[in-house]
This record gives sequence, C-alpha cells and structure tokens, in this order.
Amino acid sequence: MKVQSASRNLYKWLGVISMTVFVVGVGLVVNYMISFQMDVANRLSLSSAAHINAVKPIATQISLILSVPLLAALCTLLFTVLYFNEVSKQREIIYVETIKEEDTDSSKKEAEEQKEEQSLAEILQERKNNLMQHLANAPQKTGLGELEALMMVLCEEIQAVQGALFVVRADQTLHMVSSYAYFSTEKRKVSYGWGEGLTGQVAKDAQLINIKAIPEGYVTVLSGLGKSSPKSMIIAPIKDENGHVIAVVEVASFAIFDATEEQLIEAAAPMLASTIGNNYEKIVEEL
Repeated sequence: MKVQSASRNLYKWLGVISMTVFVVGVGLVVNYMISFQMDVANRLSLSSAAHINAVKPIATQISLILSVPLLAALCTLLFTVLYFNEVSKQREIIYVETIKEEDTDSSKKEAEEQKEEQSLAEILQERKNNLMQHLANAPQKTGLGELEALMMVLCEEIQAVQGALFVVRADQTLHMVSSYAYFSTEKRKVSYGWGEGLTGQVAKDAQLINIKAIPEGYVTVLSGLGKSSPKSMIIAPIKDENGHVIAVVEVASFAIFDATEEQLIEAAAPMLASTIGNNYEKIVEEL
C-alpha cells in the first residue's frame, strides 16, 4: 500500500512539472507570435507603415496556425490530467472498498471458524460425556467379563467393527484378554513381545497411532454376509497412574478414524486402566 501511494505521488508531481513546462512554453510561443510582426519588420528593415502592414496578415496567419494546435494540445493535456486524476481517485476508492470487503470477509470467516470449532468442541465433549456414562453403566462383572463389557461400549460408541485389548504381563509380553467381533486366523497373533509388531511397538513407545490405510486382508471382519476388511485402525496405549503402559487397545473401522475417535479412546483409557489394575491378578490367571 505504501508503494502504491509513493507511485501515485510521483506521477502527480511529474504531471504538475509537465503542465508547468507546457504552460511556460505556450506563454513563450504566444509572446513570440505577438512580437513576430515587429521582429520581421526590424530584420527586413521595413520602416514604412505600408510595408509593416503588408507583413501583418502573414504574421496573423502564422499566429492562428500555431495557436490552434497549441490550444488543442493544452486542452488535451488538461483533460488527460483530469481524467487520470479521476481514474486514480476511483481506483483508490475501489482499493479501499476492496480492503474493507476483504477485512469483512476475513472477520466473517474467522467468526465462522471459531463458531465451527466451538461447535465441534461441544460435540466432542458431548460424545465424551455419553461414552463415560455408557462405560459407567456397563454391566457390572469381574475380571475379563468387565473388560468385555467396556470394550463393547467403546467399540459401539466410536462405530468400530472390531476391537481387541492386550494386557502387559510382568515379563513384558502382551496377551489379548478381551475382544469385540474378533475374527482369528492362523496368521494373526494374539500375543506379542515388547516392541514386536505394531501392538508391541505402541506399548514400547507409549504413543497412539492412527493407521488410515490398512492393507487388504490384514484385518478381517466376519459376518453372516461374508468377510470384509476395515479401512482404518487405531492402536493406543493404556497407562496406569504412574504413566506405565499396562495394556494396548486396538480398534478397526470401515470408516476413517479421525482426531475425534482418538480423543474418545484417550478419554476411555483411564477407566480401562482402572479396571485392569483392580482385576489384574484375576485377568492374568484367566490367560
């Protein structure tokens, strides 16, 4: 904006200087035309009035011939300056209005984004509240039965088509103790070493991973209509109060899991951790 303002000022002063030079030039030409008759008479040594009067028509014609284009040029220059001045004003008005519109649009967009973020945050909080309420209202069982009930609630809430829960034993091996719609194949393991496979690696790194492109056949969902493969999977660590990984939960879906499902799983993790901690000995005995 400063560059445009400087350019306009430069053009303005150049126009003023050009107009001044042109007006001075026209004044000099007019003065020359006025004195042309006497100058010719002096140069030709014409002393009589008759001779001077004979030169007068020629001087008048030359003056008219020169004055008409000069006057036209002056008017053209004047109108051109006025035109570009008006155009400059219009452009400045349009520029200011455009800036105002952009500022208004930007403000509206920011307000809409804030409203959308607030709405998404409210929806997420509502889903978290529903999940926690459903987990709290899960059938009261003991040991593996309670974990089965919690896994069912979690998978249904995030619309997962399959889920599994692996508990970490004292020897740092992970064993599946609970599942939801789980379909086992000979290729699929139900126990892992520390850092083995994605399940073991999540336990080792203590970091959630969201896989949005599961290879065909890696996970299979079986129903009365046949077999199919989910599209995405979340594998998340379950930590105790001291931050130690005591379990790993896996969930898979035909839809793509996003940050909402990640946060819902993280919200459910403390309740899963508490259940595992309270029933750890019974759970290990049933393995």
